Amino acid sequence: MSAMARRSRRSAMSSLFALILIALFAAAAGKGDQGGRELELSARGQVKAPVAAVWKLFADVGHWADWNPAVKEVKIVKGQPPAEGAVVSLLPVINGKSPAEPLSLEITMSVPDHTLQFDGRPNPRLFLMLGLNLWEREGNTDIEFGQFIAGPGMSDYVKEYGKENLKQFGEAWVKAIKDKLEGTKPENTSPSN
Repeated sequence: MSAMARRSRRSAMSSLFALILIALFAAAAGKGDQGGRELELSARGQVKAPVAAVWKLFADVGHWADWNPAVKEVKIVKGQPPAEGAVVSLLPVINGKSPAEPLSLEITMSVPDHTLQFDGRPNPRLFLMLGLNLWEREGNTDIEFGQFIAGPGMSDYVKEYGKENLKQFGEAWVKAIKDKLEGTKPENTSPSN
């Protein structure tokens, strides 16, 4: 297969996964009474590492806090990540602060070497979806860390943490992955005002 045909095939696969994620985001927005309120944020970057290395790091959920300053604590509650149906308890660090209670997140999509998605409901008025998408390109890996926040409680959540701080939370994930795999010294990537 020619290099052009491989790129075309990868592009088609990426487009297919993007359509699947859009459909899932739309379906997630329909869970419960969302009141038409939603926010989607994403952070992107490239890591000088093969996709398998990025997947291995991210799929090792129980060790996120060891290398990611945006994670204060993570515990596996049920199942074995990265398997779908596994549940984790995550205490994130957003703008230097963490919620009073950890977030309970269930893995709802796991496509090895490509996508890991977590869904949760911190309260009945709020739906969260966090996910990592990976694409290999010329031996490097393109990363997208996405956040989807929906429901009547969305405005309170955004008011508490700030939209820019939530965006920087996603950027902190991308930077922490890059720092860990490229051997650069991690910094405190959690934004502060």
